[in-house]
Amino acid sequence: MYTAGGSYIHNVDPHGSYHSSVDAGRISSEGGIRVLTFADGFVFAMDTSGATAWSFSGWDTPGGSDRTLWNADVDGDGELDWMYREDSATFVARRSGNGEQLFMQDESSKVRKCELFSRRGRTGMLVTLIGDTVTAFTYAR
Repeated sequence: MYTAGGSYIHNVDPHGSYHSSVDAGRISSEGGIRVLTFADGFVFAMDTSGATAWSFSGWDTPGGSDRTLWNADVDGDGELDWMYREDSATFVARRSGNGEQLFMQDESSKVRKCELFSRRGRTGMLVTLIGDTVTAFTYAR
């Protein structure tokens, strides 16, 4: 890990595995940071010390050719949540703190592109492109 200024902090290597598709984000206004990464068929959520907060099965795009991790305030509570591919056909969104599942969206294998957006004071929005069709999904509390 490195600071925003590029200074080395330390290595984060849970379970001693090779990790791919690393992403990080500030999960709350209090400044907590969550790091997500894939390894050995799982997605790991860690803090900056490297302590694992939660892990679930996850699918990383072979060769890292497509984006596989997204973050946004999905449930509208002001805290960052995460979405990733659970397998080649399913998106899953989870709370950053405890890993609670917020939603599951099937058919991700048909999705050419997607993006997850926060919307201030409202629930997040998942926008997908399948073929020539753009579809927007919102999270229902």
